[in-house]
Amino acid sequence: MVTLTSDRGDRFRVVLGECPPQAHACAIALIKRQKGELVVGREVQWFTPQDGPGVQDVISRAYRLGMKWTPGRK
Repeated sequence: MVTLTSDRGDRFRVVLGECPPQAHACAIALIKRQKGELVVGREVQWFTPQDGPGVQDVISRAYRLGMKWTPGRK
């Protein structure tokens, strides 16, 4: 279970359930702007990198985010 908390103190819980084999990441929420407000919805979409790209690229393509990922280090 993941709990997101807004700056106003609103809580939003997401139950992840079973992680599929080989999954590397999970999108847990989808944030959209509707009528000038940010609306958060539960998403729970598991992702497994396909041959080649990293999981961030797979997620970016799935949600049409248009992000360009490059290797890096912390």
